[in-house]
Amino acid sequence: MFWPMKRRAIASIVGFFLGWTIFQIVKPVENLPVVETLTAQVLEIKLVSKGCTDAALECPVFDMTLRNNGTGSFVGHANHWLKGKFEGTFPEQDFNYLVDEVYKQEFFDSPDEVVADSVDETIVVEVVTNEGTHRVTSYSWDSMDGALRAIHARLWYEQYYVDWEEVK
Repeated sequence: MFWPMKRRAIASIVGFFLGWTIFQIVKPVENLPVVETLTAQVLEIKLVSKGCTDAALECPVFDMTLRNNGTGSFVGHANHWLKGKFEGTFPEQDFNYLVDEVYKQEFFDSPDEVVADSVDETIVVEVVTNEGTHRVTSYSWDSMDGALRAIHARLWYEQYYVDWEEVK
């Protein structure tokens, strides 16, 4: 009569020590430091709009550079509300948002050139890091994938939030 109870007791003790042993082996893995993937430090992000192939479309022609220290430069050549040379400042947090977008959209995995069926306009997005530069040239909004469109739109939007002052 006590034999089944004895087996249950032994099974419970063995199960307890087996579970405790596994817990002790697995638990230290939780305490290991997490190795973060090293990402390049983004120093500046450039948006260059070289205009349309059809002059009647009057696409803007400009070069805009935003830097990680919250400064930017803008050279408006034609068809833009800013014409001439400008320097400006913006919140550094805005630059961090741009960098997050660059990594979120996997910009560094993008090809150097986005081929289009027809060349409507030339847009260049360039990201300068402490490890080098990656530039993507596209020739039409239609040819851009969603990731590049997101980066382009975010950069285009940011130019309105920089306090630009004309450089004489």
